[in-house]
Formats: sequence, structure tokens, C-alpha cells
Amino acid sequence: MGLSLFPAILMAYAIARFNFSGKELLFRGIVSLMAVPSVVVLIPLYREMVQIHLVNTHFGLILIYAGMTLPFSLYLLTSFFVSMPSEIVDAALIDGCSSFQILIRIYAPLSRPAIITVMVVNFTWLWGELLVTMVFMQSDKLKTLMPGMLTYVTARSTDVPLVMASLMMATVPTLIIYLLGLKYFVKGMMAGFLK
Repeated sequence: MGLSLFPAILMAYAIARFNFSGKELLFRGIVSLMAVPSVVVLIPLYREMVQIHLVNTHFGLILIYAGMTLPFSLYLLTSFFVSMPSEIVDAALIDGCSSFQILIRIYAPLSRPAIITVMVVNFTWLWGELLVTMVFMQSDKLKTLMPGMLTYVTARSTDVPLVMASLMMATVPTLIIYLLGLKYFVKGMMAGFLK
């Protein structure tokens, strides 16, 4: 998640704050990738990963997931950054802050609700993702939780206790992350409302 969140924060800040040629085209091009289903890019992506020897590696799967979560992260963070009041940025510039300091000291703290929302949504999707993991992690030792659960279900038998235990393992972390993120999100919204 961090591998896509950090570039998304930097890109969203650049798109929301600076004027440069091709800004709209870049933003629309990346955000339009949200409409492309992962099934469409699976075969070309697999061929590329085979050529660079990243099939059956955790690093390869992390790169794929980072690329797949980047468009949504960029869209949500850019929408949030654009709504920031320009007076705060002007005051920081008068105080002598650089662009990077404005990002770290103003944008990042004020956008915690958006950042946590991106993290919760991406974690929920990545934790339950099945197709990409099944294609790119063919070794039983490297499979993540969801494809690992499929080993308990065969055409002739189903190990119900193991399937139920696996489903519990899959549900509890997602529920905890969701509840922690929801609590923080509500706190952030109320703090912003009271100011």
C-alpha cells in the first residue's frame, strides 16, 4: 500500500498545486485506468513479468498491486487536495516554507481522513484479491490467503473447518482495519468541522 500511496500523495500534490503543461492529460490518463479491469491487462502483464523474472516473487506481486491501486489513490487525494484553501498555502509561503514543507506540514496533516480512506479501501481490496495472486503466484509456498483457501475446496471434498478458519482469518484483519480507519476518519471530520 505504501508503494502506491507515497507516489499518489506526491502526484496529487503536484497536480493540485502546480501548473504545468499536460497536467490535465496526465491526471485523466491515470484516472481513466480505473475503468480498465485487471483481466484485460493480465496476459500482457504476465508476459512482461516472465521476461523480467518477477513471476512467483513477492516483489513482482507488490509492483502489480501498487500499479493497480495508484489510479484510485491519485483520484481521491487529488480531489481532496484541490479543495484545500489557498490562503493556508499563501500564509505558509510568506512564512518561508518550501513546496515540500507545505506538503509535509500542511497538506499531509489536513488530509489524514483522505489518506486513511485510501489506505482502508486499498487494504480491503488487496486483502481479498484473488485473480492476480493466482496468476502470478503459482508456488504453493508463496500464495496469499485467498488462493490458499482454495486448496481446502476440491471437486470431491471440502474441509469445512479449515475453510471456516481461513474465512475468519480473512475477515478479522479487514474488519479491524476498517473499524480503526472509520474511527479515525470520523475524528478527523469532526475536528475539521469544529475548527
